[in-house]
Amino acid sequence: AMEDGIAALLDVKRQTLLLFDETSGSYFRLNDWPSLGFPQEMGRVSDSFLKEALGCEACLSTPIATPNGLLGLLAVGDKLDGTPFSGRDQWVLELVARY
Repeated sequence: AMEDGIAALLDVKRQTLLLFDETSGSYFRLNDWPSLGFPQEMGRVSDSFLKEALGCEACLSTPIATPNGLLGLLAVGDKLDGTPFSGRDQWVLELVARY
């Protein structure tokens, strides 16, 4: 799955893809968050929410946009080696989100 590829590429413990619904203005999760007991719909996504939802200390996220508007949000949490996220990690995540 795409999420597994992102986890391997960035060496992270957790990852998720949220899709944006323009009609409701809310994000909907694409992977397994329902098993964590969180509501299906999220109106705003902050770093603190992502940390809690992913069960992580550190998170990194980037929007997924098209020329027609916002498609969603890609987020990852905690590097496997325990180091903080770097500018390179942000750059790689942004590159992945473009494709």
